Amino acid sequence: MSHKYFTINERNKLEVLLKGNYKISKIVKILNRHRTTIYREIKRISGEYSSENAQENTNTKSANKGRNSKITVELKTRFYVAIKMKNRSKSSMPEAIRQLAANILEEAFRTFTSDRGKEFSCWEEVEKLGIEFYFANPYCSWQRGCNENSNGLLREFYPKKTDISKTDTEDLIRTLMLINSRPRKCLNYATLFEKFLHEISKKNW
Repeated sequence: MSHKYFTINERNKLEVLLKGNYKISKIVKILNRHRTTIYREIKRISGEYSSENAQENTNTKSANKGRNSKITVELKTRFYVAIKMKNRSKSSMPEAIRQLAANILEEAFRTFTSDRGKEFSCWEEVEKLGIEFYFANPYCSWQRGCNENSNGLLREFYPKKTDISKTDTEDLIRTLMLINSRPRKCLNYATLFEKFLHEISKKNW
């Protein structure tokens, strides 16, 4: 039996089985997983098990390894932006967020929601930029679900533990263009770029 991380398909099955009140002994046979592996997976999420939240939790941990970059997603349109950073210290973060605001459109960058990493202890400096700063609650990755899901997209182009700060800038820009040019079902199959431009065109700054 495997002790590796669950795949998203396995997590979906596990959620269905748990909601169907299947015994762990039965789930072990269906998923062909060790009992302790299943218990560890269930404990990954506090409260009722959710395959979506468990996957986001894994994406977050993997995405933060070996990466000096800041990634953000515009909530309404899912527009995806990433910039390179020298490091992820609290002194570097305000400038990174300032650059993100410039890349998206400063007038459209009004709020920012982060996890509780030490690098975000600079929140007061960020609010001086006119950006309202919010922290997600501990162990509630679903509160930043859009961002966590999008982190996995970048790993389609860069292997795990890749230091984004050392990648070619033009290559990173091309990658972001490819991601933002993908049609999304949640946007009625419009691309992220199309949806973002549409929302911006409705504003009168």
